[in-house]
Amino acid sequence: MKNFTQLLVITTLLLFPALSTFAGDGYLTSVSVSPYVKTNTGYTIKCNLKNASGSNITQFKIGWTLDNGSINWGQTVNISSGGLPTGGYYMPHTHNTPLNVSSQGAHVLKIWVQAVGETNYANDTVTVNFKAIDNYASKVTLFEVYTATWCQHCPPANTVAQDMASSPEVAVAKFHNSDSYSFTAGENYMEDYYPSGIFTPGGVLDMGEFGGYEINSGHNTWGSQVSGKSGSISPVAITLSMNVNSSTKVLTADIDVNFKYAEAGDYYINAYILESGISGPQTNAPAGYIHNNLVRHMLGGATGTGGIIPSSPAANTDYSHSYNYTIPSGWDIDKLTVIAVVFKKESNTTWAANAAKAGYITSVEEPTKVDNSINIYPNPFNDFFTVELPQSADKVAVEIYSIDGQMVYAKEYGNTSNYSLLNIDMSGMGLSPGFYTLRLQADNYTYAKRLVKF
Repeated sequence: MKNFTQLLVITTLLLFPALSTFAGDGYLTSVSVSPYVKTNTGYTIKCNLKNASGSNITQFKIGWTLDNGSINWGQTVNISSGGLPTGGYYMPHTHNTPLNVSSQGAHVLKIWVQAVGETNYANDTVTVNFKAIDNYASKVTLFEVYTATWCQHCPPANTVAQDMASSPEVAVAKFHNSDSYSFTAGENYMEDYYPSGIFTPGGVLDMGEFGGYEINSGHNTWGSQVSGKSGSISPVAITLSMNVNSSTKVLTADIDVNFKYAEAGDYYINAYILESGISGPQTNAPAGYIHNNLVRHMLGGATGTGGIIPSSPAANTDYSHSYNYTIPSGWDIDKLTVIAVVFKKESNTTWAANAAKAGYITSVEEPTKVDNSINIYPNPFNDFFTVELPQSADKVAVEIYSIDGQMVYAKEYGNTSNYSLLNIDMSGMGLSPGFYTLRLQADNYTYAKRLVKF
């Protein structure tokens, strides 16, 4: 099973003596921090408490220790209206002492709960191994949804997921189960998360975070769980670019992975092709229902692509992979997006180390690339960069596109011979940080190159 929740926080309870013959069984079901944290930074610990069985839970408090140090007790919480019933959630709960780690490297966090009405101590204490790091990349949270056109409870869940997808910090992928939008690899992949029976809607955060995340049907909790990851970091940076050959309909997704903090492990790459704006059937929804962020294909299959990243990756070294796929007829090329993900496997569990998403693909001709012959520096750039051509050219046309296919720069250099260096000034254009594509036509060749603006 692939499940696990982002770092630090929690799942489980240590409880006060039971108050009735039928004891409650409280445990914590989600966490608010990542497996990697910044040093010397305060992190709020949040969690969701669930009563799995027995009598109502009327009172609880959470304690935690870092590296077996002093205990940090949170405030005592009294649950009104008769307490937390069987199957009920108390969420989110915020501990009043933030986590702050001063030294880089591996650390151990232990979290437990004391709850009135509990006698099952077997699932009470959670031990979380995490790392504090100084060098890192921003984290994009991957949230995968299992949905279906026949599912009467899925429309509101899809709306929640779509709201989350609007954030640049979140990549949402919706897989369909046993309907006209499902496909075998997608079904096999999602059903790997379910240890005791498939249900829809179901949500999974960051590929289950090494087993700590419980597959979640409560779509009303998805937003708070994802927002709790805001500002998270990753040891891995991903650069994603793609385009489509308008003649052959071949989509190319280029992925570069760079470790800011090198750590040994079993790493894989995958990329999903998603389509939005699909008008189609949906139970318990009005006619003309629109499906968005629907996964059409997994470029690395259900298991991803291994062998690209070594088991002991080097820091500040690029590991690259390209996927190619011919878009079937009936798919709207202008409404496709791609999500790339780097994930790590441990035993039978996984964790999405980072994700990247690219906007709507614009149908343009695939350029002929001149490999290793054009140098661009600096890249990433701020306001200026230089293009060094492999040979002088009498005429050079430069276009730069944003990831949603919009042209943001165009200039033709002509009427002067022997261009070999082009100094490109992007200052004053108000461009947002992110990924761009440079297209260059020089005499008898065309070239494309990814750019990163910081």
